[in-house]
Amino acid sequence: MRDQAERLSLRKIIQLARIESRENQSQKEQLYRAALALTSDRFDYAPKFSANGNGTDTDLTQTRRDGKTVSSTGISSNLEGSKMLSTGGTIMARLANEVVVTFNGPEGFATDVGSEFLFNLNQSLLQRDVRLNPLIQAERNLVYAARTYARFRKRFFEQLSSRYYALLQNYRSIEIESQNYISLIRTFEQAKAEIRAGVKKAPNQVAVDQFEQSMLSGRSSLISNWNRLEQNLDQLKITLGIPTETPINIDLEELQKLTLLDEIEVAGERVRRWRGRVEDRLANPRPVRSEILNANIFQLKRMLEWFQLRRSIGWQNEDPDDLELQLARFLVDYFSITVELHSARLESAQAADSRDPIILQFQRTADLIKAMRELAGFELQLGEKLNVDSRLIVEKKEDLELIQTQLDTIYVKLDEVLEDPRREKLSQLLSEAEAIKTQMTETLNELEGLIGKSATLSTENERLDRTLTETRELMKKTQRLLSSGQTGLLPIHINLDDAMATALIQRMDLMNQRGQLADDWRLIKITADDLKSVFNLNVSQTLGTRDNQPLNFSTDDSQTRLGLSFDLPANRLEQRNNFRRALINYQSGRRGLMEFEDNIKLDIRNRLRDLAETRLQYPISVTRAALAAEQVTSIRLQLALGVPGVRATDLLDALQDSRQALIDVANFRIRYIVEDVRFAIDLESMKLDEIGFWPHINDPDFHHLRNLIYPESAGPTYGDIPPYLKVSKQLKRIFDQPLPGLHEEDDKPRS
Repeated sequence: MRDQAERLSLRKIIQLARIESRENQSQKEQLYRAALALTSDRFDYAPKFSANGNGTDTDLTQTRRDGKTVSSTGISSNLEGSKMLSTGGTIMARLANEVVVTFNGPEGFATDVGSEFLFNLNQSLLQRDVRLNPLIQAERNLVYAARTYARFRKRFFEQLSSRYYALLQNYRSIEIESQNYISLIRTFEQAKAEIRAGVKKAPNQVAVDQFEQSMLSGRSSLISNWNRLEQNLDQLKITLGIPTETPINIDLEELQKLTLLDEIEVAGERVRRWRGRVEDRLANPRPVRSEILNANIFQLKRMLEWFQLRRSIGWQNEDPDDLELQLARFLVDYFSITVELHSARLESAQAADSRDPIILQFQRTADLIKAMRELAGFELQLGEKLNVDSRLIVEKKEDLELIQTQLDTIYVKLDEVLEDPRREKLSQLLSEAEAIKTQMTETLNELEGLIGKSATLSTENERLDRTLTETRELMKKTQRLLSSGQTGLLPIHINLDDAMATALIQRMDLMNQRGQLADDWRLIKITADDLKSVFNLNVSQTLGTRDNQPLNFSTDDSQTRLGLSFDLPANRLEQRNNFRRALINYQSGRRGLMEFEDNIKLDIRNRLRDLAETRLQYPISVTRAALAAEQVTSIRLQLALGVPGVRATDLLDALQDSRQALIDVANFRIRYIVEDVRFAIDLESMKLDEIGFWPHINDPDFHHLRNLIYPESAGPTYGDIPPYLKVSKQLKRIFDQPLPGLHEEDDKPRS
């Protein structure tokens, strides 16, 4: 909390990684390289001027013949353009000019200007696809790179989200370990204080040492968790591409929401457990009213805790006032029984045939006053729930405070009397206690009148019947509330077959694999063409000019050539090896494609298994956490009461179970979120926004749906060929393969 670094949510982490990540930048550069390679191959099919065929040369020549010197200057220039045809041939046109100026020749100053226009067409007749394949492959490579980058963005989101949620797990573990450590400190300090004070029910020194040992273990575990958190934060910086010394912090708002969801689950399970205990008591052939009331009180307290948690997240629609009123009634009924029990004990102590000592009678009277004081307090709470006159409530509270002051005074006097326990002093103290009891009885009678407590139910059976009726009504309401609440992790609605079929149709990496198999198949045709004879057609037309008329082209000064170049396949060892290698690569690619499809199906099956396991493990961990919380409360109470057979180590075991169960609850919920992200990637159902964030992560309204419609943008099953290339019919066979999946219009299989 003292760290001033900016809190990073998952969305901010994705935004930062988009800018700073070195890995992301490298992947974009791979895509850019593929695009650059394609522009080079596409440029071959565009009209262009040759770098070597365009320019001007000037020569100065002196020639001496028969003692005479002739000086001349020659200027030659070329303009050449070429273009590759969609059939794989090459067309070339060249215009050449030559100007010769003679300064002192036999005819004096003379000029000779000539031009030549050359048109040339070269076309391979047997190896056309060989010339076209580089562009086909370059376009396919760019498509592969684009799909790979799209998959990388999703994988990168999964990587960052996994690290983010791992950090949330670290923080949650630290929170739980801190609570456990503080609890162990309190237990250890309380045990030492009880030993120093000489409390009768204090633990022995061995138990105190065990408390200290557990406290030190808790401190060690807490330190290890902090160290692990720092390591994971540094690893996140490396992934983001920022210096490791840069201070960062994690926004824990989402962790608070997830923790609250877990606490709601545990609280709901505690309600269910107490409801089960009430059912057990109702099933008893001879139910005990005090036991039923006690179980109802705990059940209602757990329900109100559950309501408060649900209200904090905006889930609570029920009004808890009725439950609070019912709790107040049960508390009044339960402590009325307690008052009756203490009253019976006092009457037994005052009986003439077995009259107890005065000090014991005083203790019984004081216990009764305390019980009556507690009962009066709960009756006041009930009066407030019933909207009794607030003025009267305030008056009765003042009366109770006065009675409590008198009771405290008596206990001070008791300490003085015990130092000199003479009978007359004890009798006077007992008389004062009985006077307070009388006042307390009057106050209770007045409070019962305020709250309208019924006095018609005189027999125990009538009171039991009323309690049973109220309990059954409460059980119905509890069951209705529990069944209306959301429990557990959300299920995955898509079934296994639909998930596998969706992945086989939508996965972009599988599209790449199919396309690469088509590349291997196309390479068989290319290498087979290399085995054939070289048989090229060459056509050229040359037009020239004369008589110093550089642009006066005519057929009078022209030349037409038709040529066929033919090379017998006399030495084709290397080409033969390439052809056989292509055959082997194609068969290997087919097996690789089948294995890739099987691995995709295996990933889907494993992912659904993992999701199902986590979803089943989560309620188990919730139940364990609820049980451990009840055990901690129960064991603390039993240790305070000195119940035989309950040891200090039982509390340590319960605290350890509670700590581990809470960690498991948090881990299973977060693991389910991360596994759902990976499942979305496996299905190719993840759609990222402009910054690379998946908005449906941890979205309860999002469901993975069956999608057997092959994407329109995906093209043919085994890739595409540029439509302007005139490839052979054999290469066009890739378009004969049906598209995977279903027709959108009739929902029928395509193949």
